[in-house]
Order: sequence, then structure tokens, then C-alpha cells
Amino acid sequence: MVRSRRVSFTLVALAWLPACTHAHPKLTATLYGNTAAEHHASTRAIYMAAKAQLPAALADTTWTAALEQGEGAGDKPAAIILDVDETVLDNSPYQVQGVQGGPEYPDGWDAWCKMESAEPVAGAVEFTRFAASQGVTVFYVTNRDSSLESCTHANLVAAGFPMAEGVDVVLTKNERPEWTGDKTTRRAFVAEDYRIVMLFGDQLGDFTGEDEATTNPSERDAVVDAHAQRWGSQWFVLPNPLYGGWDSVTYGHDFGLSEDEKNARRLRSMHGPR
Repeated sequence: MVRSRRVSFTLVALAWLPACTHAHPKLTATLYGNTAAEHHASTRAIYMAAKAQLPAALADTTWTAALEQGEGAGDKPAAIILDVDETVLDNSPYQVQGVQGGPEYPDGWDAWCKMESAEPVAGAVEFTRFAASQGVTVFYVTNRDSSLESCTHANLVAAGFPMAEGVDVVLTKNERPEWTGDKTTRRAFVAEDYRIVMLFGDQLGDFTGEDEATTNPSERDAVVDAHAQRWGSQWFVLPNPLYGGWDSVTYGHDFGLSEDEKNARRLRSMHGPR
């Protein structure tokens, strides 16, 4: 069922192909995210590394991954938090339509989500199922809007991800008034009742406050360095060459700029030979 929907989506996307007369600026990035065996290998390796670390995280009651975790978490049940898009669900087929001359984000995004056909990122289902088998509650904290929660939940279930019974584990943006695009409040919400032992995402904002995730490139690097001991043990970042703060920070997150101006600023941000 999932694959038939993906085929249908691909056929629709191909209808725009003749209109695409020039190479899209994200052609190779989308090609990598959509087809590269190396990309699948890297995400699988990250989840395998997390699986190897999980027993130690569960045994050590002082082990906490979320900056929002308060004191006295040792007696709380364990949980992990994962972002959804490009962390557990692969949306590269949606990106493909833009490269082929079709609509690009935000156009067509809701329709893609409602198809419930995104397939899992390599390694994600196996890891989350293992975590659930160890008594860990798996939370999915996504910046998809609350209007997309139902279809996101259904897509996760169809892809094979575990869902704890009797607990809302898909926490979307705007589901509560205080749940903005900054995921801090949702991590704090989970931390009230759980000891968060691992975080997974493809953006800095999946681990830190949005104010730290959207600053200039050198300050973002400083945030990574400040939490050096967490990467690969408590924090696991998935590669996303398709989109993100790593890109928009180069042009000041000014999405109103023309593509030519964005590209000019991207080029100026790069470090060449010294």
C-alpha cells in the first residue's frame, strides 16, 4: 500500500519534468538524500551506534540527554525523543518533485503528508522497536503542524514505528498554545514524567533552543562544541543535505530573497583554500 502510493506520487511528479530546463540548485543534494547507498549506510550506522549505547543509558539513572531535564529524574521511566522529518521519515520523494519543476515547500507539503506514504529512514524502525522492547517510551516531536498530527501518526504506524498505548507520543507544533516551532517546551513536557536518555534529529533545534539553532554559522559551531560530550552518546544527528538551518543561516533566514541572492550569499559563506 505504501509503495503503491509512492509510485503514484512519483508519476505525478514526473509530469512536471519537461518544464525543468535548468538544473535545480538542490539537484545533487536531493539525489543524495533520495538514492545514495552512502546516505542509507550513514543513517543506519547512527542508529546502530545508539542501540549499542542504550543499555548503558538505561543502567545509569543519572544519564539524561535533554537540557530541559530537571533534577531527580532517576526514578522516572526512560524515554527517547526523535524528530520526524528526515530523522525517522524520508520525505525525499516530496523534494524530488521540486527538483523536477513541480511545487516546492510549502506548496504541496500538506498534501504529501496526507498521503501517509513516507518510508522510514534506514535504521530508524529497528532502533525504535529495540528501544520499545527495553521498556523505553518513544516520543516523536515534530514541527509538522497539529493539523497534520493524525496523518503523521498513521504514517508512522504504517512504516512500523512503535507507539506506546495510552500516551500521546506524537507531539506537533501548535498542538498546545505554548508549543511553537521551538521544541524546548515539548522536551520539557516529556521531561516532567520521563527521564529522557537520548535525542535524535537532523537540525540543531532538535537538541537545543531555537535561539541557538538560528544564529550565525560560527555561533552554531560554538553550540556544537559546547556540547561535545553529548554527540554520539546522548545526541544523535542524522544527515540532511536537503534543507535546514545550516542552509538558511547563510542568507540570514531571509526567505523573501530571490534565489539568485540566496545563492550569492551561500557562495560568500563558504570557506575556500587558505
